[in-house]
Amino acid sequence: MVRRRRFLQTFGLGCTATLAGCSTFSDGDPGPENTTTDGDPGGEPPRTTTETTTEPEPYTTELIRMTAGGDDLGPENDQGHFLYSEVSGDFDVAVHAVALEGTTGWEKAGVMVRESLDATARHVMARRNQDGETVYDASPSSVQWRAASGENTTARLGPMAEWLRVKRSGDTIEVFGSMTGENWERFYEFGADGLSLSEDVYVGLAATGMEEYGPGTVTATFKDVSGVEPTENVDLGEPDHEGSVERRSDIPVIATAEAETAPEQMAFRANCYLPDGVESTECHFEYRETSADEWETTDSVTVSESRSFSVSAPAETRRIYQYRAVSDVSVDEEFAAFDPSAGATVFRSTPSPDPADESDAGLSAGISEFGPDDGFADPAPWLDDDTPIITITEPDMERLDRVFKTPHERLVVFETSGTIDMKAEQWSIRDDKCYIAGQTAPSPGVTFIRGSFQVAADDCVVQHIRVRAGIADQEQGYAPTGLHTQDRSENNVIDHCTVTWAIDENLTVGGPSANTTLTNNIAAEGLANATHPKGVHSYGSLIKDGAKNVAMFGNVWAHNIGRNPRLKTGTESVVVNNVMYHFDEATKLDDDTIASIVGNAYLRVDVGDANVEGGNAYLEDNITDPETPMTSGVTEYAGPPLMPVSAAPISSGEVIEHNLANAGARPADRDDHDARIIEQVRERTGEIIDSETEVGGYDELAVTTRELSLPDSETKAWLRERSAEVEQSG
Repeated sequence: MVRRRRFLQTFGLGCTATLAGCSTFSDGDPGPENTTTDGDPGGEPPRTTTETTTEPEPYTTELIRMTAGGDDLGPENDQGHFLYSEVSGDFDVAVHAVALEGTTGWEKAGVMVRESLDATARHVMARRNQDGETVYDASPSSVQWRAASGENTTARLGPMAEWLRVKRSGDTIEVFGSMTGENWERFYEFGADGLSLSEDVYVGLAATGMEEYGPGTVTATFKDVSGVEPTENVDLGEPDHEGSVERRSDIPVIATAEAETAPEQMAFRANCYLPDGVESTECHFEYRETSADEWETTDSVTVSESRSFSVSAPAETRRIYQYRAVSDVSVDEEFAAFDPSAGATVFRSTPSPDPADESDAGLSAGISEFGPDDGFADPAPWLDDDTPIITITEPDMERLDRVFKTPHERLVVFETSGTIDMKAEQWSIRDDKCYIAGQTAPSPGVTFIRGSFQVAADDCVVQHIRVRAGIADQEQGYAPTGLHTQDRSENNVIDHCTVTWAIDENLTVGGPSANTTLTNNIAAEGLANATHPKGVHSYGSLIKDGAKNVAMFGNVWAHNIGRNPRLKTGTESVVVNNVMYHFDEATKLDDDTIASIVGNAYLRVDVGDANVEGGNAYLEDNITDPETPMTSGVTEYAGPPLMPVSAAPISSGEVIEHNLANAGARPADRDDHDARIIEQVRERTGEIIDSETEVGGYDELAVTTRELSLPDSETKAWLRERSAEVEQSG
């Protein structure tokens, strides 16, 4: 089987090249071979990761400290500091943006290309914001540009990155990010009609403070500049505080490298470079399991010449560890911002001792006709017997948030039940390849309350959890969505979840996005006259503009005034074998929406509008109350315009009882609210509500614990067994 082990770095002066090395871009083809992206120039292409191995230049200790004033680079007028050289024609510039110290979180530093030194000039910048307090708060990269002199700047988010890179080849400008300086992810591309810069440009490093809100200046630390030798520096615009540049190359630098792993051992590695005049330094590693609070420390190693070194430590099988190399280097206070004593924090996992190849095994379970495999998404294709497992032992949102932000593929299991308070905030799975296995929790399961839960990543699966948003004692203007996928996300599955009491929508798919599957969920009791700034809401599901290949099977929408579901402009969806109960408006399509709507039951219409309105759709075997028309203004197809290959709809005569038996977080272990909603649909009772308090408010679930016997092999089969425990009665 293929072992997919990867690691990422987040803070410090780290690279993962062989000793004394990080990738450079000089002679010949300087960097990775880039993949062409289809689409309009200047548009947002799909993210593309391209790996390369290049012979590194000697690792250097030159550090550049830039002090910058200013009040933002943009929107119409730039203020900050710029270290640059003039370049003509093509270029490929990269830098390690080691650190950025600020107070507002909006300070910026990175690679900038400008047409002139005028504050309103056209430019493009690959940038990062300041570090957070912990590895989990590291800032992602982004790109900003000004397409015409004097216009507002535009920005788009990129990957987590300390290394930034801008490359021009002819009329094409590409922007990259990396955590290592070796594996570059291109996240934006401009053509001539998206951003056209003159032949002669100014290329270098830039930073800006936020003088209106912060202390006046910001300190940015750069290292390993390649592709340009910036020699001149200038203040852009008219900042209140003068900027400056200082260089230094007499400080030892330590760089965390990739560890060697075994099922029960980690061999941590690092590179240490000693400049002339420094005889030795003491080094060690700090490490911890990713969900742990405290760091452990290895024995110390004396490094008396520039070299690689390693230290081994015991580890548990199938766990993610963070580690960083540390030396006893001391830096004078004036230059302490560089702090080269700690290398980057690296994530690395230990493998299984006994993996089994079950790559073709699915994730479906229970008695439902529909499972995660039945939509357009490929659920967790990365999941195998080497995938590390993170165990949640307390119903604590802050600890779970660290898991959401771990940059590594991971299976998240629960040895605790209970209520997890989101504290009236939005919490997000931020890094790709995360599997939330709520079916592993003991009875009565896990419920997230008082906030919003977002899948802001790709290739994720969320199963068997409840999300109950509610007003949460907030004031007018508070409007959380319950559970939703982020715009531009791809290949996500939400299966057997319950989402209620949202003030915007209960269960939503971002757009543009691709390949999203919603199966066996309950999306109910959207709050009507609550705290939404637009007034009465109570909505089920919004499939946002441009979402493609959205599959909705076996769900129950109940007690939502509208959007059951709402399929917006440019979307392509299948709505198959769902129950829509008690609404004014059910399934509404925009003029260019495309959908296959098959085998659904539309029950108890309050106002009497048609069940399916507008757009372009194939309709077959849907049932409705006798007095309610099925369609209005729909351009109908003769056959389904799209349908997953594995889809096998059941008849509409079976769908009501099937969905009431199978929908929601734990059909065999329902809490009082889920049981109440299902019974109301069955008995045709219940009302639209304005507040969670009208139906009893938040439950305080019992916190019960059990120790899981985690699998060394056959992980998917183990997950299917845990799913069956909460999906099948008896």
